[in-house]
This record gives sequence, structure tokens and C-alpha cells, in this order.
Amino acid sequence: MKNLFDLVVEGLDLTSQGKFVAAEKILLQAVKAYGKVGDKSGQAFALGRLGYSYEQAGDYEKAQEVYELAVKKGTDIPAIYDSLITIFVESNQFDRAIEVAKIWQSKVDFNLSNTINGLFIKLSSRLIREKQSKEAVILLQKTIYYVPKDQYPDVYWKMQGLVGYAFEKDKNLEKAMEIYGQAIKEGSIDSSTFKRYLINLEKQEKYSLALETIEKGLNIQHDAALEVDLKKRKKRIETKIKPGSKDTSKGAILDFIIQSKVSNFSFLQQIEFRPQLKHLVTSGGYFYGITGGKIPKLFCYELGSVEKLWESKLDDIPKGLLASQDSLVTYNREGRVGEGESIVFFHDKEGRIIAKQRLPDVYSEIVADENRIYAGCRDGKLYAFSNDGKNLWTYRMPNSNGQDESVYSSPCPYYVAARKGVIAFISYETLFVLNSQGELIYKYQIQPDINTIDIVNTNSHAHSAKQDDSISLRLPSFPRYFRALYISFDGRRVIAADRDTVYQFIDCVKVKKERIKKGLINSFHYLGNDSFAICELTSADVLVYEKGCVKARIPLKSFSEITSNKYSNRIALWFEKNLLIVNYSGEIFAEIKFARNIHHVTCFDDGQILVGTRFALLFNT
Repeated sequence: MKNLFDLVVEGLDLTSQGKFVAAEKILLQAVKAYGKVGDKSGQAFALGRLGYSYEQAGDYEKAQEVYELAVKKGTDIPAIYDSLITIFVESNQFDRAIEVAKIWQSKVDFNLSNTINGLFIKLSSRLIREKQSKEAVILLQKTIYYVPKDQYPDVYWKMQGLVGYAFEKDKNLEKAMEIYGQAIKEGSIDSSTFKRYLINLEKQEKYSLALETIEKGLNIQHDAALEVDLKKRKKRIETKIKPGSKDTSKGAILDFIIQSKVSNFSFLQQIEFRPQLKHLVTSGGYFYGITGGKIPKLFCYELGSVEKLWESKLDDIPKGLLASQDSLVTYNREGRVGEGESIVFFHDKEGRIIAKQRLPDVYSEIVADENRIYAGCRDGKLYAFSNDGKNLWTYRMPNSNGQDESVYSSPCPYYVAARKGVIAFISYETLFVLNSQGELIYKYQIQPDINTIDIVNTNSHAHSAKQDDSISLRLPSFPRYFRALYISFDGRRVIAADRDTVYQFIDCVKVKKERIKKGLINSFHYLGNDSFAICELTSADVLVYEKGCVKARIPLKSFSEITSNKYSNRIALWFEKNLLIVNYSGEIFAEIKFARNIHHVTCFDDGQILVGTRFALLFNT
């Protein structure tokens, strides 16, 4: 007999196939069954999936009815509230949408403004796109009450800007400009408000007011993307006012803001790409990248030079780019896990394709060593290729339980690392380490924590039982899984981490465990000499952890990527548009905000740092 969760999964599969009547029957069966066993959370889950099925079938009345039933039963599932609020908004039942949002907030620990900032602004924007501008204005005016300007200025001014944009799209430009102008006068910090206002001022040739607005924006803004946009507009408008004047500005407009820095920090170079940069890697004094657009291109520059050495056209924008000693590798995927495949292209160091390999499923992670490429695949295998694309060997990992599992959760090399002829990969609680011939050197499996439970004899003779008439059961608790993997610079240490412990496997013999006492691990980076940079799961702060002690704590607002170089004593912490450069003691060298998201950072031995956004930017520390 199928368990109840499998019933829900079967209903979802039928929904995806468009078999809505059969899906309804199965999901209703699951709802009733969960109710009979008194599983309220399971019943809410089944109701949510039933509502989703009705939505996919276009029966929004039934979907609304089911979602409302789940809300009445006290569910805290976000997707149910999100879907029900969306249905109410799209049927112009704004007050009911707000009522449901209030119920949602009573179930979770955050303010109504969070839902307004996310869901209601998204729905208002959708109404504007669908030419329902009047309805969008009504929704915005009803919900802005819950985001007082003094408490939530970002959200408040964003909503005011959307009100103006709704009037603009409704062809009432005069009213829109009045709203934009008044918002900026009252202190708006919303970038879209400034952009829409300036676009229209420029079209109306009101250049003096546009320049005045730009200066105000430059004085109050805190967003690098807006600052770059304002500076470009200023330059363009000044050229329109004095078309014969020479450009006196110094160089290109920089695509970042340096918020703080020390005296020995400097900016060296910014290279612009059109279309913008998508991938960036470094190797042997050169950097290689890929630009997007209709005709993607792979290119090469020498570090510190603005002269492009070569470029080569690509058929598609790849998902990734790697550089080994003698080759470049690009890769892509087609289809979904269990049904798709991956294609790996091998290029020489001038961009020419020299080989192509296909993996029989979606890749999990692909990495490069000096002269090898290693590809983890969702088919449960690790593939090794030479620089010129020859398949050297394949390692099939054993199935953890010998049973057929879901293609989305079956064992495979989820994380892969390679250095100095040592290859490691992890799958859930197991670490595998191979040599360069693909032979297993050793594997290590984390043991789950054990909980001891005392069970007291409570049968009819309990009154005559001895005082110690009980048994103790030792039961495994929630399993531990590896969540990060690294190999030291010399290849002697394979380092992995679970939620609160770092494991070092030294020379394939000694296992050293180090429990992190100050928090849970989201990710970690090995700094060398028994030092780690650990991004905390609970706070997102980064800890520099050395020999069992916290050497430095770096407070951050979001989980970060970590890059380091022990020779230059530099750690780069980066997330979204933010870059923080510190030394191994946690002292800050620079804090920089970029106009676009960061996708690559390299720290070099001499203290220079290369950053990839839509540009390639070089800094010196």
C-alpha cells in the first residue's frame, strides 16, 4: 500500500501530465486519509497540492476554496498563502487579500511589510504589465498603509514609485511626473523613481531640472547601480547642452562605489564588455571570459592589459567555464535530472574546440585540476578527462541502500574537488577519495548522532516492578550530511564539513575532527595552517577559525562566497553586489558595492584582486 506522501506525489505527477480529473481523485484521497490519522500538517500539504492542481486546470474557484480551507485549518505553508493572495488580487478582491496576509503573518515571525515588499509589490507590477494600472494604484494605496515611511523607507518609496509608474503606463504622464517629482522632493531613495523621472525630463528637454535632480540623487543615493546610471545621464545631458564642448571627464565611469578603504588600496583597471561579461576565470597570467548576447564569445586578455588577445564565437552561453593548465572547458546541460544530458567542450588556449564529451545525465559539479577535468554526474558516476578531452576513467559510486531511489535524491558526486592528483567527492554523509587513476583510496561515512531514550514499564504490574524497571534505547537522530569540500594547496589534506564539524583527512591516514563551538556551518574555506574561514548558518557572519579558536569575526548581512590567498594575506568575501576585502586577522582593507552582481573573484599572490561583474575589474591591495 502506498504511503500518504506517495499519494500526493502521484497526484502532482498526474497534474504535470495534464490529467486533472485523475489528479483530483488521488489528492482528495490523500486529504481525507491525512484527516483520518489526525495529521494536520500533512492534510494542509495535500490541500495545497490539490489547490495547485485546480490552478493548473484553470479552475480558480475550486483552488480558492481549497486554499481557504487550508488557511482555516491553521496552515503555515507559505505557498498556500502566496497562491490564495494571488487569486484574490487577480480577481480584484484586495481587502480579502490583505486579510489573508495578516493571517499569514500571525503564523510566522516577521512583519506584514515583508509580504508587501515581496508579494504585493510583485502583484502590483504584474497588474501594471497587464494594463490594469487603475487596479494597481488601488492595491498600492491600500497596502502602503502597512509600511510607514519612517519605519520602512525603502519599501514605502518603492511603492510610491510604482504608483507613478502605473499612471505613466495609463498614459497620464502629467500625474506620473507629479508623483515622481514630489517623491524625490520629499526624500525618495528609490532608484526606479529617479530613472523614470529623469527619462521623461530628458525627453521633454528639461535639462536644467534633470541635472538638478541628478545632483540630488548623487548626494543621497546608497546604490552603486543608481550612481553609475546618474553619472552616465549627467554626462549625456551635459553633451546635449553643449554639443561642441570637449569631454573633460577622466576616463570611463566606474561601475562601483568604494564605501571604505585603507591607504594602500587602489583601483587599477576596468574593462567593459558588450554584451556584458557572463563568466571569468584566470590561469597563468591571463584571464578568460565569456560574453552573452545573440552571439556569445570566448575571449582572452593578459592580466593588467586592456588589449584583447583573441576571441572565439560560441553557439550558446555555457553554464560554466574552467581553465586547466593547457585547456579551457565550457559546459552546458539539456533536460532535467534523470532524463537530460550534459555536454562538455574542450578548447585549446586560443579558444578552438578540440574535443566534445557527453555525460548521460545532468552534471552535479565539474572542476579542473592542473591537467585533468573531473565531472560529477547525476547518473552516480565521476568522469575523468584529459585536457584534450579524452575519457580517462569512470568511477561508479555504490548505491547507499541498494534500492532504486528518486532521480533527484539518488547518490551521486554532488560536490567534487581535485588538486595535486587527489580527487574527492561527497554524497550526503559519505566522502570518497580517489587517486589519479580513479582508484578508491578510502572513504569515510559520518555516523549520525545517537539519542538515548528511557522507556519505563507501564503495564498492569508496574506497581510491583522494581524502581529501575525500565529500558534505554539508543536511537539515531537526524542524520549528518557533508555540505562543503576542499583540498589543501599541497594536496595532502582533504577537508570536509557537516553542520558543525570540520573533518581533515591528512595524507589519507589521519582523521582530525574539529567541532565548531560558535555556530552552525553554512560554508567554509580552508586558509591553510589549520585555519578556516567559516560562514555561519545562523548569522551569516564569517569566522576566521584557527587551532580551535575564533581569531576574527566579520559581520555580514548575507551568506557570502569566500576566496583567499595565503601569500598575500587576503580574504575576499562577496555576495550579490557587495565585496569585502580583509586580511587573515579580519582587518578590513576595502568595502565595495558594484552596480551589478559579482560572479567571480580571484586573489593573487601580489595582493591584486580581479573581480568579474558585467566588467572585469582589477584592484590592488
